[in-house]
Amino acid sequence: MKVWCSLLPSLIDVPRSFDVAVVIDVLRATSVITTAFAANARDVTTCLDTADAVRLGQQVAPRSLLCGERKCKPIEGFDLGNSPSEYTEQVVSGRSLVMTTTNGTRAIAAANDASEIVLGSFLNLTAIVGFVSRYPTLHVICAGTDGQITGEDVLLAGAILSRLTDLSSVTFENDSCALAKHYWLGTNEGEQNVSLASRFASTLGGRNLVNAGFESDLSCCAAIDVTGVVPRCVARDPYRFIADR
Repeated sequence: MKVWCSLLPSLIDVPRSFDVAVVIDVLRATSVITTAFAANARDVTTCLDTADAVRLGQQVAPRSLLCGERKCKPIEGFDLGNSPSEYTEQVVSGRSLVMTTTNGTRAIAAANDASEIVLGSFLNLTAIVGFVSRYPTLHVICAGTDGQITGEDVLLAGAILSRLTDLSSVTFENDSCALAKHYWLGTNEGEQNVSLASRFASTLGGRNLVNAGFESDLSCCAAIDVTGVVPRCVARDPYRFIADR
């Protein structure tokens, strides 16, 4: 397997198309979408702006749930924000969702160099690694926070890459792959008694959430392997995801 990693969508500079891309926005879009599918949501369509979300939400019956955030806060008039705890089975089971977020849905839109797109989080880490391991080429894309690299996304990228190298023959095709892997391994070795949620609290994305009053979301997004669901893209423009179980 040949692997490329981009630590931000704006840093994507790759020479080819890919068999599969993993988009990562640990805090919080890909964690939320994974949580929604674990709670039996029917499908999730992602888009870049609120007007598109409202338009798309009205195209199915019953109306799709409108979900997302701007600057960490729920969007006025939307049904749900961007906290995993909101996406319970009682609320989302059997429902279609339309989501727009500040960082995550933009990273999904940037993954158009791949034939398949899946969404990664710590919640479905093992399932993601198993899913992508069967493809010959992989692009790992971190969403970042407000145009800057953020540690929680790099940690997950590193965890995915570390596990892939344990499973099969993997070639890192750019330096960002090795940087992410070493960041994950080095953080684990240097902070053995520090929880993943505590590590998030020191990253750019984590600090933003704490300052906005969403510190409890850090623990929700730091749970490792609580589901085997893989959100998988089945359409483009807009992007519609279903659950691969």
